[in-house]
Amino acid sequence: MTIIRKVACLSLVALSLAQLAQAQVDRTKYPTAQAAPVINIKDAETFTLANGLRVFVVSNHKLPRVTISFSFLKTPYFEGEKAGLTDLYSAVFASGTKTKTKDQLDESIDRIGARLSVGSSGGYISYLKKYEPAALAIFSDILLNPSFPEDELKKEKTKLISALASSKDSPDEIAGNVVKALLYSKQHPYGELTTEKTLENITSADLSTYYQTYFRPNISYVSIVGDITLADAKKLANANFGKWQKKDVPSHTLVEVKAPASPQVALVDKPSAVQSVITVAYPIQLALNDPNLPAVSLLSYIFGGGSSSRLFLNLRESKGYTYGAYGGVSSDRYVGDVTASASVRTEVTDSAIHEIIHEIKHIRENSITAEELKEAKAYLSGSFGRSLESPNTLANFAQNIAKNNLPADYYKNYLKNLNNVTLAQLQELAVKYFTPEKAHIIVVGNTAAFADKVARFGKVTNYDANANVLVKKDISNVTITPAEIIRKYIDAIGGEEKIKSFSKFTQTSEAEIQGMKIQQKQSLDEKAKTYTLAVSMNGQLLSEINIVGDKITMKAMGKEQPVDAALKKSLLSSMSLSKDLKYLTAAYKLTLKGIEPVNGQDAYHLEVAHDGDISHEYYSVESGLNLKSQSTTTGEITYDEYAEVQGIKIPVKSTVNTPAIPMPLIMIVKETLFQ
Repeated sequence: MTIIRKVACLSLVALSLAQLAQAQVDRTKYPTAQAAPVINIKDAETFTLANGLRVFVVSNHKLPRVTISFSFLKTPYFEGEKAGLTDLYSAVFASGTKTKTKDQLDESIDRIGARLSVGSSGGYISYLKKYEPAALAIFSDILLNPSFPEDELKKEKTKLISALASSKDSPDEIAGNVVKALLYSKQHPYGELTTEKTLENITSADLSTYYQTYFRPNISYVSIVGDITLADAKKLANANFGKWQKKDVPSHTLVEVKAPASPQVALVDKPSAVQSVITVAYPIQLALNDPNLPAVSLLSYIFGGGSSSRLFLNLRESKGYTYGAYGGVSSDRYVGDVTASASVRTEVTDSAIHEIIHEIKHIRENSITAEELKEAKAYLSGSFGRSLESPNTLANFAQNIAKNNLPADYYKNYLKNLNNVTLAQLQELAVKYFTPEKAHIIVVGNTAAFADKVARFGKVTNYDANANVLVKKDISNVTITPAEIIRKYIDAIGGEEKIKSFSKFTQTSEAEIQGMKIQQKQSLDEKAKTYTLAVSMNGQLLSEINIVGDKITMKAMGKEQPVDAALKKSLLSSMSLSKDLKYLTAAYKLTLKGIEPVNGQDAYHLEVAHDGDISHEYYSVESGLNLKSQSTTTGEITYDEYAEVQGIKIPVKSTVNTPAIPMPLIMIVKETLFQ
């Protein structure tokens, strides 16, 4: 290469570098905001069958797959004495037809690799195009000829009742029940509670009646998305849904839902809880076609929509009260709501409530910044853009426009409308929707630790786990002493003489968690002062506790674990065939705190203090049996069922809530031996 060519090449390189430098982005400056892009959303094609069924079609031939989904537009249904009906209906809907059993349907669906789900609010089937005739035959048979078989109903009832039993001691589940009952009232479909009794009231005939009444094409919307043309979709719809008969569907007048006139504090006591579940909530009117909805969604995100929201930054990042705090504004056809919630340490319960209310008040005070609005717009715009990647989104858009009387170009202009929201508009809406002076403040936790502190937020009312007002009974005239309550329990289970006739005890119990069997085996020898507790899952040893005298060893997955002082004290104090006998000794201080309902029975609530530890025991006023035990160390145990073994009554079914396990366990005793 000559020197001239070298110089020419170097000059070209220098020129290219100079141009590149000019083209580089200055990353110290934010890019200039551009106008919101026009979203070119393809309109779904639509037609209506003679029976009133609205059908929306979105053709997408990238994959040989079709998804058919349907939904209804009906008034919420108040179930009353049969609360849980729609849940059972959804569970049993696809469990059999007039010609096929559930097993036959499941086999047919699996054979073609289809995915299917149906319920009280709608459903779908997704299948490969080549299996379309078989898939549609299955789908239309399920939709138009359900049989609601009794055996399947019984199975699903058992599952739901078991789930209710598992959740009745869960603070989060309790909070959910109380929130919806107070927010909407138990006479509203959104607020009624399902119980074991209401589930038992439901029959297969009830499910059939519900189907005949509400499952009608004239209130239904069907979307067909995927590898299909409009012409083929019309043939498919007429062939499979054309014989579906239309019928007038009853509408219902819902009870009026109002926010309280002043702040109301609802407390649900869980003495064993180490956290408080807090929810601040109240109902609002915000329809699904409200023109301010894009602006309200921005406001909702700024307030509590994620890890950069005000609630999260305050309660977690600034104060360290919780792992997360969330909230927002929700729209609904009938009644919307504003909510804010967090699970916090017991000792900061009142402080956390103060901060939540502060954030609700603060957002009203012309405090929203341009930066907050910019970030919210970016987040919601991005979420909207990502949603367009799915063809099903376009069908959902079409259904929403039809069901909610939205403008035909609502989604095409969504980003533009979102981008046009101003700070002044947000502040006006914040004043309208953020009204802490008309809020329910619901707290589930160890109320003794904070009841007096939260009274400053509003009128305090105590509730049980089913959102019933808890009227504490007057015990000023109760003559029974704590010691007599313990004696009554001892007599109820067989008597002190019978209990002391044994010194050894072995017991095997089982529970199930997420489909896996848990086995628990414990043995006690009072004279030798030894105790063993082994927990296995599907036959594999998970943990083991061994006590010899006052020495305790604990292993988990074969590795030795430290035993803290609180657990050691609790284990040693309970090394007895009846720990309640120890309560009668001078080492224990017993205090009658009240008479409270436990599982539908009045129970004496005894506070038991021993060597700095405090636990709570609940004894049936009528039978004397121990109904519940609570301790911050071991959690909460509800004794659901007793049976007699060798002359001693023992709890053979218990619901266990312990800090070590994220969900309640229902323990069933399989074998017990006294010696």
